[in-house]
Amino acid sequence: MKGASNIAPFGLRMPEELKSHISEMAAIHGRSMNAEIVYRLTTTAISDNANRKRININKSQNPAIAELEAIKLQIEQAIERLKKQE
Repeated sequence: MKGASNIAPFGLRMPEELKSHISEMAAIHGRSMNAEIVYRLTTTAISDNANRKRININKSQNPAIAELEAIKLQIEQAIERLKKQE
């Protein structure tokens, strides 16, 4: 992860079952457990932001347009996240 040496460590307690699952998924995706956790939290945060944006769109607007705007926001945020990983 770019700039990881500038990030303070953060202790995290989690159930063993969840830890095992994250470990398995990290191995499948070729990431460290830390990178897997960061990826999943980032993905959730992007989704939360898109949902918040969609809710804030004018209610009288066509629902299909609102959904596309939310998807567009998710894509833009995902692209920015990928650029930061390069």
